[in-house]
Amino acid sequence: MNRAATGADDRRARKEEPTVLRYALRASTKTSPLSWFTAVGWGPLPPAPGPGPAPGPAPGPGGGPARPVASWGTAPLIDGTLRSVVRTNRTLTTALTLALLDAPHRRTTQPHRITSTARTTAGRAAYSRDRPSFAGGRYLVPGEDEAEAAFGAALRLLTGLAEDPVPLTELTAHLTAALRPTGDHDGAGRAAATAFLDRLAHAGLLVPQDPVPPQDPDPLQRLAAWLRSFAPDHPQDAERAHRITELGSLTARFAAAPAAERPDRLTDLTRRWTAELAAAGRPVPTASAPLTVLSEDVVAPHPLALDGFLTAADHEALGEVTALAELFDLGHLVRRTVRDRFVERYGPGGRCTHPWEFGADVTAAWESAGRIALLDPADRDAFPSATEPLARLRAELADALRERNDPTEARDEATLPADTLKTLGERLPAPTVERPLSYAYFLQRDPARGLLAVNHVYGGWGRFASRFLDSLDPSATAEVSRQIRRGLGRGARPAQIRPVGGFNANLHPLLVPDEIGPDRHRTPIAEADLELVHDEATDQVRIRLRATGEPLDVLYPGFLAPVLLPARIAPHLGDHPGGVVDFRPLAPRRALPAPG
Repeated sequence: MNRAATGADDRRARKEEPTVLRYALRASTKTSPLSWFTAVGWGPLPPAPGPGPAPGPAPGPGGGPARPVASWGTAPLIDGTLRSVVRTNRTLTTALTLALLDAPHRRTTQPHRITSTARTTAGRAAYSRDRPSFAGGRYLVPGEDEAEAAFGAALRLLTGLAEDPVPLTELTAHLTAALRPTGDHDGAGRAAATAFLDRLAHAGLLVPQDPVPPQDPDPLQRLAAWLRSFAPDHPQDAERAHRITELGSLTARFAAAPAAERPDRLTDLTRRWTAELAAAGRPVPTASAPLTVLSEDVVAPHPLALDGFLTAADHEALGEVTALAELFDLGHLVRRTVRDRFVERYGPGGRCTHPWEFGADVTAAWESAGRIALLDPADRDAFPSATEPLARLRAELADALRERNDPTEARDEATLPADTLKTLGERLPAPTVERPLSYAYFLQRDPARGLLAVNHVYGGWGRFASRFLDSLDPSATAEVSRQIRRGLGRGARPAQIRPVGGFNANLHPLLVPDEIGPDRHRTPIAEADLELVHDEATDQVRIRLRATGEPLDVLYPGFLAPVLLPARIAPHLGDHPGGVVDFRPLAPRRALPAPG
């Protein structure tokens, strides 16, 4: 970059120019606000201005194009120093932790829990097992299966005892006391209990608690401290803890490193990580992509002043776009497909007491909904129930657009009828408005015409900002939480699910009081506390608490696609599937001659 920019005139500089140009074009034209070249800030958006005409645009300097809003364009938004936030790659820390847990002297000191609830049939019990694998890259590859075993007295007792993590010594004592044969005085019962627990652990039915909480802000420090606890009897663990601490220090110092030093520092970190994983028994796969050892976000630590950011007309337009987004949201098809599959499997008003067993159906619902996303009449036989009104309204809007825009003229733009948009929200079919929806918009201002450009529609419920909230001013998290409560409405009980899957962009704070996790040790609601039910009054599949029957609104504000996370939790990840919006049916089309 430096050589090309300073005009070096040699063969090497000429070879580097195309690469530099490619990155420069990405930086200046990329329509994602999450590119590598973007600093992230947050500010409270003032309420929509009251009724009345919006203020006219101020003339640009020298009589040039108007800049309609002072906060946009050339005026700096960020007042103060930006801050670099560097985090170690959670794929690497998780892979290393799983490898270290393979050693019996470490694993047996951790509390253990049963892998899932047990679905019992004819004296047999089925469980869901996670089998994540490390393939390099920026996330763990999910893998899982069902394991079945005879549901004898020992396994029945253990399933009840170990819903939450319990030390192995306690589990051994409980099993020994409950199952000891009469007259056993030589310790055979305890030995049998220990062997039984060991077999279940090796089978993946009894799993150790992760020594590093998934959302821990400093996983390497936590991992090193855990290893030091074994140091007196295992000096090699003390040495490994020292190396891991050094990895954490080198990663933290990367934030302040000058640009010229960064390539060498990344190379050094990659070398150290490769050696550490190999020493722990998880070598980097030979066919993997180059290791990503860290992530970096550049943030404005203080709130931005966004006065005048949006006018009254902008707020009105975004309200109309929201109704349009609801109409073309894939989430409606996903939800109806999930409902149809659930009713087919469990019957109207049916219950699923083991949500993990329905996970594959939810994943399949995403796939089948994606195949008919445009609701083409040719696919009518594959439409989920109660989606015909949605298809008709989409077709009506597309027809109105064609009538308004002459198809014989070559156009790059199409104008939507204003009267149709203003009343669209009132005409949305009932199933589409049964559950609340939330969206986030990536906006830019056209400097020449003053128009507001909606470059992309994202899912809401805090997802768009989630990965940055821990680094921004605390008021950002508080405001996102307030907006979530407001959007869900009075009486709703939200619960958040925060799987990481080794993906750094899935690190985010808790935005609502309740959280769902594998067990109650670290979250107030365990997966075993939940069930799925077909609510006949609303004709929706809902997640509810088994003990009270209270329905939950489960929010997943992470960035990793649900299909890249364990299918066991797919019902929770997809409780609010909205946010995949496709406006292609409205885009202008033109016929072009083709040779032949």
